Amino acid sequence: MRGLFCFYRSKIKVDQKGGIVARPEITSIYPTDGFTSFPIGNEIIILFSREVDLDSLKNRIFLYGPDFDRIGGPYDITRYSSSYTNTRGFEDVLKSGGYQGEVDIEIYLYKTDNTGQPLEDQSTHVKEDEAYSKVVIRPVNLLQEKTEYTLYLAGEGSELNKDAVSSLSVLTPLPNVTNTGTGRIESLGTFSEIEADTLTVRCIASGDAGEAVFSYEFDSGSSGTFQGSHEPIYIEYGVWLNLFGDSDLSFAENDSWTVNLEPAEFLENHYRISFSTIYPAYSGLPESVSSSPLIDSETYTEFELLTTDPENMESNVSLYQDRIVLEFNKEIDETKITDKTFKLFASSLVDGSTVEVPFSYIVNKRIVTLFIEEE
Repeated sequence: MRGLFCFYRSKIKVDQKGGIVARPEITSIYPTDGFTSFPIGNEIIILFSREVDLDSLKNRIFLYGPDFDRIGGPYDITRYSSSYTNTRGFEDVLKSGGYQGEVDIEIYLYKTDNTGQPLEDQSTHVKEDEAYSKVVIRPVNLLQEKTEYTLYLAGEGSELNKDAVSSLSVLTPLPNVTNTGTGRIESLGTFSEIEADTLTVRCIASGDAGEAVFSYEFDSGSSGTFQGSHEPIYIEYGVWLNLFGDSDLSFAENDSWTVNLEPAEFLENHYRISFSTIYPAYSGLPESVSSSPLIDSETYTEFELLTTDPENMESNVSLYQDRIVLEFNKEIDETKITDKTFKLFASSLVDGSTVEVPFSYIVNKRIVTLFIEEE
């Protein structure tokens, strides 16, 4: 298991020109540290003060919690199955009820305004403009009820230690089109060098995105050529290019693009946020995001699931049961309900494997009815 991270006071980093370097900082997080009413099917949401790099997020954000006792009873089984969700060290997990293991998560990144509202244009990245990132963390499987989990974010990166959440550093290519080509280039990745640089890309043989030939040159000296492709193309130093075209001759000879490259900045602090799940009471649904956009318990209103049919943990349910009825303590605005509001899973009592079950739904005031669909 990775080491524990603790909070500590930030330090201000100044560049050679005397300006303050804009490290990414966390401006809002849900749930907050110590939150005790996290719904088992909810998403963890983090708002950063600037755009951050998706690859670094996937490598430096971890969620830990106890293993799922999907089979029932104590962990005294010596046999194990490779179909178990977390196969790493499973033979040891089954023998230790208190084991704290890494929870499988999916991470999604959105460019947003300062309130966390996703922007319509998610394709361009302009470092000079005010930009924010919202990170959505979704556990692959439902969390356990009434259980404590801990989220870790790795910080304190530098040019010597880049093992941390980093800002986005590859900027949108600026075109210098001298011909009538209709092609477009998009840059991806996070520049891996410690000094700023400029990349110039030039079309040296016309064609569409998959046929044109290009040369590239860094101001620092490195250069080369590459064949066009409809898949992302790796150049150097962590920089990728995507080529897009609208015709057979999308890219015309001598068309060129300039990409500004600046070293990534890193989240300075390590963060550790612990929270507990609750079931069946849903007391943690936000009414709105405050203008500060910091989220705390005062911005939440009590909202409870009163009854379910079948009831929680009910056994001997008929094989012909094709619906689940949920009754809440308040009327529900059906315009706020989407196909992502509820998730329905079926778990095997033999090996613990889980599959998602398709369903449709109807909202009637305080009642939500889920209709199980046959596959």
